[in-house]
Amino acid sequence: MRIILFLSVILMTFFSCTKNLDFDQTRDFEAFPVIEGDMFYMDIYSTNLIDSQGNFRQFISDTLDFSIFNDAEARNNFLQAEIFIKYSNSFQRRFFTQVFYIDENHQIVEQDTLDVQPASPAIVEGENIYEYTKSLNPNFVNFRKIVLKIEVSPTDIPVEDKHLHIQSKGKFYLRIH
Repeated sequence: MRIILFLSVILMTFFSCTKNLDFDQTRDFEAFPVIEGDMFYMDIYSTNLIDSQGNFRQFISDTLDFSIFNDAEARNNFLQAEIFIKYSNSFQRRFFTQVFYIDENHQIVEQDTLDVQPASPAIVEGENIYEYTKSLNPNFVNFRKIVLKIEVSPTDIPVEDKHLHIQSKGKFYLRIH
């Protein structure tokens, strides 16, 4: 009886594992990772609006390195990006902001604009979302630097002891196959 039971278990195990496996299906595999993270932030205080001689500064800028697209796999598998730019302004001044995405040859690949409204007198907050797809702008993956240029509206109001905060986050959608 034990021998029959033992042989039955062996035969069931043997025949249950005989189905052929199709390893060619791995060619059809696709993954859609999302890379998410901070891109830049900038804080402007009253001291940033006055130069060393006490003159009003109408333009403020900063340049930041951006490295996600240094990787060939990220460039080749890029589908789209969502760039979120958020601000909080307590100045009673308007700030016209331009964000330039610059390639290695110092050429503009893409740009965003953001019109930051003045506080009235409460703090003004806002957020804009910019979308880029590979199909509409295949050169978007070539940017390596972000240049943030802010134009401060001149006004008769003395420079207040206030604060402007601008930050950006990005979501980058990829398809790996």
